[in-house]
Amino acid sequence: MKPSPLLLSAACALLLLPGCLGGSKKKKPEISTGVGAGQGATVAEQPVQKAQPEPPGPNETLYICDLEDASGRPVAGVRVMLLSHKPEGLYIKEPRRASVMGTYKSPLSGRVFFKSESDGQEKYLWFGGLGLEPFVVPAGAAVGGKTYTRVQKVEILPIAKFIIKDHRGDLVADAIVTMKPTAAQNSKFANRGMSANYGNTKRSDDLGVVTFSRPPGEYSFIATKANGTCRLEKTIQWDGDPTPIEVQLPERTPGR
Repeated sequence: MKPSPLLLSAACALLLLPGCLGGSKKKKPEISTGVGAGQGATVAEQPVQKAQPEPPGPNETLYICDLEDASGRPVAGVRVMLLSHKPEGLYIKEPRRASVMGTYKSPLSGRVFFKSESDGQEKYLWFGGLGLEPFVVPAGAAVGGKTYTRVQKVEILPIAKFIIKDHRGDLVADAIVTMKPTAAQNSKFANRGMSANYGNTKRSDDLGVVTFSRPPGEYSFIATKANGTCRLEKTIQWDGDPTPIEVQLPERTPGR
């Protein structure tokens, strides 16, 4: 007697269960509890208990970092990466994937930690994300059984949010948007030896939204469609207000 199609389907489903494949994979320790998706850097007003990672093994190195603002309050919502190589130039903004050994968003306690195989080589910690100008610091050489603990001060910046629309009022996806200080050569956002637009330019998302972490001040604002047409260029005075700013592109680039 042949088995029914229903029984065959059930048997196939059982073969796909994790238990039938040797069990589920061991999960990494969760340290991001309390941080919402899409949340930028923020301080925790109330004390939060900090996770205590297990000590490193003989061939492991443990890196523990507590993020604080200038007043010593924990900072949540910061992207932190452990890197095998120090990023240079524009890769400070977003390190090369090949160099990323681990990444977490800081939880309400402000504490993140990583374990590395002990290869004797210097490692680096990268900090970035919404509300932060990216930067990198040495983390220490990966020595067997060693634990590095550091307190890292971070400056939380206001987030400027723009919604890009075309001349008809439709949202512009993948728009090219630049927000650079008008005195770029005197700003920490400038890149020596490069156009001041480098590192200050982003693409809008599918809803025409683009964000920049910036202190209040005067900025040169440039926006175009994805193909570089319909260019808008103006100087804006931004006061740090997070309220979204709608920007409408012209029908065509002026003078063309």
